[in-house]
Parts: sequence; structure tokens; C-alpha cells
Amino acid sequence: MPNGLPEEARASGEAIGRLAQDEATFGRVLEAYRRADAQTIRGLLDEIGVFDRCWLLCSWIASWECIRVCRLLCGGIPERPPGIRELNQLGRAVAQLAGDDALLERLVGAVENEDPKAFASVAEALKLGQWCVLLCYWVCRIRFELMCELICEQSPPQKDFLSEVRSASQAVARLVEHEGALRGAAQAYQAKDIAGFRQVLERVDLLRVCHIICFFLCTWRCIRICLL
Repeated sequence: MPNGLPEEARASGEAIGRLAQDEATFGRVLEAYRRADAQTIRGLLDEIGVFDRCWLLCSWIASWECIRVCRLLCGGIPERPPGIRELNQLGRAVAQLAGDDALLERLVGAVENEDPKAFASVAEALKLGQWCVLLCYWVCRIRFELMCELICEQSPPQKDFLSEVRSASQAVARLVEHEGALRGAAQAYQAKDIAGFRQVLERVDLLRVCHIICFFLCTWRCIRICLL
């Protein structure tokens, strides 16, 4: 595996370039990805000699697909970057989902089936407005993280999309219920203050789900950076 961000970017670029050279194979990979056909994707990547870069390629395709899906479900991207206020809004929405399993199931179904009407109904219930894109991208990335495990791991763990979103929602809800914890974690995350970030999570006894909180904040920060 590549060591460090510059090396990872270089390795990703090389692998993407090799995949994109063969338009027919690239199209078949995307089609298989959209129908969750892990075996076909593994075979195609192995055929063109890039399976050793599976995670890099899969993550890139996931980013591509989540932009496509969330444009479809949310009807566009906000014109300004989300701040702490929007992060708090997203946090409250996720906490609401953690306490409403029927609404959570509707959300997962809407993303999985790429159903704009069903997704809009959930976003309206959560009062997210234009920032439904944050929720969409977070759930979409959870979905495709599972997909990448199926494609790239020799013995992938048996995980369920709905269960993973439920567990992640519960972890975020526990963070949100502590006054100032979400803001403190976000500020440390933005400042790349690893020790400070860990301290925030330790204070609220959430260090054990650190990766879930990081994944949640990454969604917000990635969209924030891309809209700046």
C-alpha cells in the first residue's frame, strides 16, 4: 500500500489512468459497482492488473457515485460551504434517526434504491433543507465502504447496510447529547489536533467509536472544503 497522501494520490492516479484507458472495461466496472457485483469487479480489476490498488480505485469510484447519487436525491449542491451550524443541524438530524428506526429504514431504502421522492420525505421530516446533501453523502459513503470491503477483502466481514447506518447514528447521537462535544471534536478535527480530538472523545466516553465519529466529520469537512 502507498505510504502518505502524496504517494497515495500518485498511486491512485496511475491506477485510475490504467482503468480509464479501456473505456469498455471502465463501463463494465461501473455497471457492476451499481448492481453490487463484487465478483465481477474483482475479475475486471485483476484482468487489467490493478487489483493491488483495489481500495484506492474503489474509494475513487465511491466518491464519483456518491456525488451522482446525492445530486439525484437532493437536486443539487449548496452554493456555500457548511459551517459548524450546519454540522450541528446534521448532528441533530442523525440523533433523531437514531431514535426512530422506521425513519432510518426509510432513509436507507431511499439511498439504496436511489429514490428522490422517498429521500425528500425523510429530509423534510429531519428539517435539513438544502443540507440534505450532508446526510446523503454520509449514508452513501457508509454504503460504498461496505461495498469496497466486499470487493477488496479476501474474507470480508459480514455486515448489513441498515445495521451499519444504525450503529453509526447511535454513536453520533451519543456525541450530540453532550453539550459542546460535537463542536469541540469538529474544531480539533479541522485543526488536525489528534490529541485534542482524542481528549474530546475520551471525556464523553466515545473513544471506542473514534472511527465512526471521524467518518461522520470527514463527510462534513470534505463537502466544506470542496465548496470553499
